[in-house]
Amino acid sequence: MLKFLIRLALHLNFCATLRTAAKLEYGAGIFCFKLAVRAQEEGYLNLAQFLKQQFAEEDAHARMLGGLVDGGSRLHRNCETGVWIKGDYQALDGISQRYWAAKLFFWFKKPEELDWAEILAFMCVIESQVAKFYEVLGEAKDSAVVATANKILSDETQHANYLKTCLSCFHSDPEGAIAYWQDRKILAALGGLIDLITASFKTPTK
Repeated sequence: MLKFLIRLALHLNFCATLRTAAKLEYGAGIFCFKLAVRAQEEGYLNLAQFLKQQFAEEDAHARMLGGLVDGGSRLHRNCETGVWIKGDYQALDGISQRYWAAKLFFWFKKPEELDWAEILAFMCVIESQVAKFYEVLGEAKDSAVVATANKILSDETQHANYLKTCLSCFHSDPEGAIAYWQDRKILAALGGLIDLITASFKTPTK
């Protein structure tokens, strides 16, 4: 079902869908950076180091995706505010209340307020869903798109594997914790459909 929706969104408006993906990647990076600070303060140093690395990689993913659509000259970001200067990149935190997928997935709660077990569990689920987007994107005919999709897919797979390892340190039943958030994917899928349809009808930035 998810892959069908992704294919539909890419078919309806390829550029707008990549722009939305870029926003979400950058937003995910900001979220990871916030978590890294929290982990550092709470003494989880290895987790903090991983999250900082993930922030850098998610930020790179956003630039790679945006570059496919708008070119490198469109991707200058204000480092103080986190706002993209050119193009349609205004989201500061993709894992937030900005998108319907997130609103329904978290049921209007703020994800950063959850405990570590919940955070790591839902991040595992999100990474697995994000991977499906890049699997579909990797089916494109454009070699540059395929190369980008494959690189990001590799990174996201590594993120998911490490997050699962970390989760076992915070929860006695990591598989059960993940299963809880897996069930919430239905709500996220409904919200994602709204987001994708909205993005597909946006007018491309000149």
